[in-house]
Amino acid sequence: MFKGFNYFLLDSKDAERTCRFYEALSHLPALGGRVTEAMAPAGRRTEYYIELAERTVRPPIIKIQTSRLPGMDYGGSEGWDHLALEVSDCALACREVEQAGGRIEKWPTDNIMGDVPIINAVVYGLNGEKLELVQVPGQQEEAGNQEFRLRLKIIGTSHMQLNTSDVEKSRAFYEAAFNGIMLSPVLNKDNKTIKGYLVQIAPGAVLEIQPPRFGKSGDVRCEENSSAWKAIAIETDDIEAACRQIEAAGGKCAAKPAINKLPCPPAYSRACSALGGVDILKAVVIGTENECIELIQII
Repeated sequence: MFKGFNYFLLDSKDAERTCRFYEALSHLPALGGRVTEAMAPAGRRTEYYIELAERTVRPPIIKIQTSRLPGMDYGGSEGWDHLALEVSDCALACREVEQAGGRIEKWPTDNIMGDVPIINAVVYGLNGEKLELVQVPGQQEEAGNQEFRLRLKIIGTSHMQLNTSDVEKSRAFYEAAFNGIMLSPVLNKDNKTIKGYLVQIAPGAVLEIQPPRFGKSGDVRCEENSSAWKAIAIETDDIEAACRQIEAAGGKCAAKPAINKLPCPPAYSRACSALGGVDILKAVVIGTENECIELIQII
């Protein structure tokens, strides 16, 4: 029923500037910008869609929009902590983030994701949004490739992290609501006790579910500025059935399926672009931690 991530929703005070930042990282132009009427007297907001990787079956797309107006939000969604992108070279990715105006929180170090050795770094974008850069050793392109040596290649989405006050409850929700499969536990530093889980909710769509980090005072809190990530969008082939299944699992429907449009990715036909995009049905559901999930069905 669920086909994978469609896009990740990012709120920005300056959508055009943020668009340029992600274009610099992906080396790809925006799929298209559009201005949509806001449902309030304050007027319009701008939306941009950035495809972060090319020549992949389901490239990660970030939807950037100017910050929502007061009273327009349909979910707290502070649970979404960060987006993790798989890259060909973690150190090169950090340098390109800095050159584009981002900030490095943690430089590349060896780590473990589930049972897979990785190299990862943590960076922040222009809106305080948190990004994790993940490199899987041994999957780099050949060193003789001049383009690879000089330019970052984003391979795809690694995972999206959800901060939750109840790891077991959230795991059970995503297994029931999205037919999720637990891939592996996430262990504490002692490599014995479990602090969270990696759960696949659709092909190529993995969530890392774990508690929020602890502040210096010992109080549990989400990462600073993590709420810039407002929603994940999951593509489905039956949006009505998806909504019913999510509600049965304990979620709630905040916006029923309605017709909308998405801009056409490059793989779509010229006829699609001439029509101004692809027609979709979109619904909004809220998870057990008040996290926001958009459901997308292409029609």
